Amino acid sequence: MMTRRMMFDRSTRGTLLTTVLMLLLLIPGMVLAAESVEIEKWRRFEIGLGITGGIASLQEEGQGTVLETDGDEATMGLDLTFGYNFNPRLSLELAIVGSPHDTNIENIEVQQGLFSIGLRYHLVESGAIRPYVYGGLSAVGSEIVLKDDDDEELEVAGIGGTFGGGVRLAVSPRFQLDLGLKHTIINYEETDIVVGDEYDGGPVDQTGANTSLSFGMRFLF
Repeated sequence: MMTRRMMFDRSTRGTLLTTVLMLLLLIPGMVLAAESVEIEKWRRFEIGLGITGGIASLQEEGQGTVLETDGDEATMGLDLTFGYNFNPRLSLELAIVGSPHDTNIENIEVQQGLFSIGLRYHLVESGAIRPYVYGGLSAVGSEIVLKDDDDEELEVAGIGGTFGGGVRLAVSPRFQLDLGLKHTIINYEETDIVVGDEYDGGPVDQTGANTSLSFGMRFLF
């Protein structure tokens, strides 16, 4: 059993950690401001934009080659979310996440995307700070691409279950901040791992996982 890991490098993790620490320093002031927010009613729809970072792994049955992101350049992904609130506690959420990664093999990069649909349940009905839990399904796709030849690429796709949690901070009745952690367990389709002369892992039966930390803005209407 060989494992190919597509993960953020040390520089990326440092960038993400610095960003999170800066946000944590800002939270006390935002909480004080949020305490004065009077949310008189919940709103049906929301749209959000955020940044995300994390680690992913792909387990291969058969002969393979370890592939990991380049340590010289930090990358970070973006996420776009849409939500429908059934009531103050229960919401339907759609999320699209994408990020490119340079790898330790000079001519290859990985472009990874994830589409998920799930339910978010807030543990408290009202208040400026509301923790929540999340569960849903995800479709995951990764492209291993030869930079010098756009025609040489491998598409790896699969479906999985996603679960996690987070916290919402209401800055105003129509604007919230969201800090969340999600984990996805993936069952990939069987694929021949061949990309030119650069990466040849043979036929594989694949399973994988993805863990991500995200911070975003949510606009309610």
